[in-house]
Amino acid sequence: MHEFWRLAILELYKERKALKTKLFGSTGLEDETREDLAVLLESEQSDLDRLASWLTQSAHTIPLAWSEIEEMVEGTSFDASTANQALLVTRFLLSRWCSLELTLPEISADLIKVGYSDKEAQKLVSFLAKLQDVRERVYRSAMKRGHEIRGLPTIDDLNLVWDIRPVFQDYAYDSPPGDSAYERIVTHTYTLIAEILASRENGEQESVSIQLSEDDLERLMQALQRSKKQLEVAKKHFGL
Repeated sequence: MHEFWRLAILELYKERKALKTKLFGSTGLEDETREDLAVLLESEQSDLDRLASWLTQSAHTIPLAWSEIEEMVEGTSFDASTANQALLVTRFLLSRWCSLELTLPEISADLIKVGYSDKEAQKLVSFLAKLQDVRERVYRSAMKRGHEIRGLPTIDDLNLVWDIRPVFQDYAYDSPPGDSAYERIVTHTYTLIAEILASRENGEQESVSIQLSEDDLERLMQALQRSKKQLEVAKKHFGL
């Protein structure tokens, strides 16, 4: 009998997860989304107020740089990881709310339909109500981000390390027998090691490492500044 009820509860959970709602679409409430929603539901009200205030009083969009997330969590019980989860699920909720032109009562009803209590649904809806004025900005940011990560790999992280290298008079591998030139240091140089970590839209990750001399780095920085200027010119030209 115990096994019967276990299987029955499991089937009920699967059915509830797959319930079709406007908020969660035809796939139902995914496990990852449920875990992220739990972060919001388990948060203190003061932390949710801080998150809502921070998003409404700034020009920040979602996604955020890690440094911005660390700034946001100051004075809250969030850590950077849970704050990131809260931001991602907030973006999801605001985007669905905006794109589907849902009402807050409809959102509340859909939350209850997939298993949340009235109290839990009300807590989430009250949080969203404070973000009504920024939902379109967040939605547009989410759409923009979607197009930015499609196609080629997108940078996830960049590790930069300076390497101080001694310069010997001769190379160890090519030195003829009896010649000690390879032991004599004549100068030194600095080389920047850059490791670029990237991923594709499907999550497939890849990395590449390159090195730059001081001169190479300076040329790259100047090229980036000129490229930024080109972007400004293009925006002005097309009235963007």
